Amino acid sequence: MARDARTQPLRVPLLLERLDALNEARREHWLDLGRAQPALIERLARGPNRLVVADFAAPDTERGLPGTVPAVPSTGFDVVLAWDWPNYLVPEGLSRLGAELARCSHAGTVLHALIHYRNDRMPETPQRLRLAADGRLDEDGVVEHLRPAPRYSPKALEKAMCHWQVDRTLLLNNGMQEFVLRLRSTSAH
Repeated sequence: MARDARTQPLRVPLLLERLDALNEARREHWLDLGRAQPALIERLARGPNRLVVADFAAPDTERGLPGTVPAVPSTGFDVVLAWDWPNYLVPEGLSRLGAELARCSHAGTVLHALIHYRNDRMPETPQRLRLAADGRLDEDGVVEHLRPAPRYSPKALEKAMCHWQVDRTLLLNNGMQEFVLRLRSTSAH
């Protein structure tokens, strides 16, 4: 059964909190594993920030990222937007993703992710999420096929992504859980 995902904008309070906390005097480096989003670009352009858009179409379930992260700053990224990608990775793929992102980050880097948590089914492929000007997320397109959701718990994410620790979580109105993970200070890069 297909549904039009655009009719249900999603509030992501933890991401909005991070965007609202941007300091115009301090430069932050952001990595977006998805595609370029005008509302995100506009928010980050209000200060001396830098955004690297990887525009990966889909994760490799075993390996994590389907390619290499382009243009890694010498200081590493401050924020990584993984969107709903972790849901589409097996634990080994999550482990590789966590290690690869740790290599291009620094202690304290935050990783933002959306996990299908309450519902046992999810879209067949990662959604093309779009940040709207009002700070909500819209899903572009129609979801035609569903598959089982792994429903990763905070403990399961930390186990698979050992370089990262869960900092904050929030259950969203659509059954997804918004996660902020932080790179451990003892991670080797």
